[in-house]
Amino acid sequence: MDDLKTPTGPEDGRTPLMAEIDHIMERWMEKQRESSEKEAKQQADRVHFLASYRSLAETVVKPTMDEVVTRLERDGGGAVVCHSEAKHRDRLILWMSLSGRITDKPRQDRNPYLQFDANAGHRRVDVWEGDIWEGRGTSRATAPWALDDITADAVTQRVLEILERAADHGGEFNPPSPNE
Repeated sequence: MDDLKTPTGPEDGRTPLMAEIDHIMERWMEKQRESSEKEAKQQADRVHFLASYRSLAETVVKPTMDEVVTRLERDGGGAVVCHSEAKHRDRLILWMSLSGRITDKPRQDRNPYLQFDANAGHRRVDVWEGDIWEGRGTSRATAPWALDDITADAVTQRVLEILERAADHGGEFNPPSPNE
């Protein structure tokens, strides 16, 4: 039983090997602190991004979309703007009609649309668009926009492109043959 001797070491009773536990714990706690600081900064960045996006949505995007609604209705079409907010993702959609007001619930497989999703996690605006009209067209994600990309002219230009493609689908609908 001589093997069970009391360890000898520094006056505080720690052996050099046992002191490694202190070093490991200090490193772990430092990593935890750094991780907490990084998460706090990322959260602050997300909050700042959403605040900036919401300001742009309110002062640039929504007013531009409202102008499109007015113009389409004046010219015999229709449109409606839908807005939803979530903790880390806001959505703004302009639904359009080339022929009269939108009377049914708008859908991606039935109406031309332009959709902005604020993606706070990636600090970008995901853009979706569709030019489906009279059963023809496409609906897709496009390249995301940075906040600096959002201007009234950029939104209007995108709407014009969507409407132009949707108008090209008009006329007689000829579904593709099964062999195509």
